Amino acid sequence: MKTLEELQVYFEQEMKPELDEFEKERVKAKRFSLYAIIIGVVLTLILFVVFYSLRSSEMMYLVALIPLVVGNIVRSVKKSSFSGKAKEITVKKIMEFCGLSYHPTEGSITGADYDASDFSGTRVDRYSAEDNIEGMIDKTSFKLCELHTEYEYIDPDDNTTKTKTLFKGMFIMADFHKNFNGRTMLRNEVAEKFLGERLGKFFNSMGKISNPGKLVKLEDVTFEKEFAVYSTDEIEARYILSPSMMERMVNLKKMNEGKPVEISFKDNILYIAMTTDRNLFELSLKEPINDFKVTKRIYEELMFSIGFIEELNLNTRIWDRQ
Repeated sequence: MKTLEELQVYFEQEMKPELDEFEKERVKAKRFSLYAIIIGVVLTLILFVVFYSLRSSEMMYLVALIPLVVGNIVRSVKKSSFSGKAKEITVKKIMEFCGLSYHPTEGSITGADYDASDFSGTRVDRYSAEDNIEGMIDKTSFKLCELHTEYEYIDPDDNTTKTKTLFKGMFIMADFHKNFNGRTMLRNEVAEKFLGERLGKFFNSMGKISNPGKLVKLEDVTFEKEFAVYSTDEIEARYILSPSMMERMVNLKKMNEGKPVEISFKDNILYIAMTTDRNLFELSLKEPINDFKVTKRIYEELMFSIGFIEELNLNTRIWDRQ
């Protein structure tokens, strides 16, 4: 992977001339967004005064809010348009410099990939992915994206269709260089681990969560505090989860600041679902786009993302693919 020093040279020679021109567009977009909000606020205040003087009904005060709402919508659209263009000439170029493929919206990870991981354990009705990255880290091919999955249900109170988030965070797929005979999954939930298999399965079924195979007990106390392991092939699960691998997975969760991390081994793919509230690779109207600090932040967020793959040390091939 390229170093930060190499990126700075590339930035000055290849990126900055184009970013200097685009900076003019950012300033215009920022000014336009500010004017939209100011005009919306002013018109709303004027309408409030007018309706108050006319002793209008409460409904008319809601009408007075329309300019403010419209101003916010215009600002949001302008911001989104700027972000899309900015990613094409900033984030995409950084990724290409690092030898990676990048797509801001659609990418090679699909809803079928998430389904194949078996993380949801239930029906998934909606998938939304952004910031799709694909490439190689040494010998390991990988794909990752920010993913949001949801399912729909009928609310019995008002008989309306509503949605509930199943997962929101970073979704990673990496070549494990072994064709697995069974399926092994690491869950954060601990119902079966502490309540026993039968009672734990009852609680899991209440939440519509299913796990492959049976609960596997391991000897690493630290690892057991963080993960519950399920597998259709206990021998293979123990072979995959060597002491060094378990240590790296505990470190992986620490890197994610203790937030939920779930891992699935299936076919020849390692799937990782990391719940996070971080919104990566975002560009703001407030920041000068031609400032190297912005490029540096994007690079550091990339290192954060692929650092999870590097932490698992998948480049060390302990098996030959069968």
